[in-house]
Amino acid sequence: MLDPNNPGYTEAVVLAALPLIEASKGRAFLLFTSLRAMQRAHEILTAEFERKKLDYPLMLQGEGSRNELLSRFREHGNAILLGS
Repeated sequence: MLDPNNPGYTEAVVLAALPLIEASKGRAFLLFTSLRAMQRAHEILTAEFERKKLDYPLMLQGEGSRNELLSRFREHGNAILLGS
């Protein structure tokens, strides 16, 4: 794994997590240390989901209130929630 200060670190982490997301059929919460990393992860996952034709709901902190996002995350049962 790359050093956390390396500019490619977020991408490396997300790509390492992708097989786990697929194996668990979504149902993942990814937590980042910065909003920038969270946004970059969202971009990477969006592209990878499209490329692999994966249909998991992808939710991002800030798209609704905390309670609303958590409720939607639970309701979907296969969503990925990104937060910081």
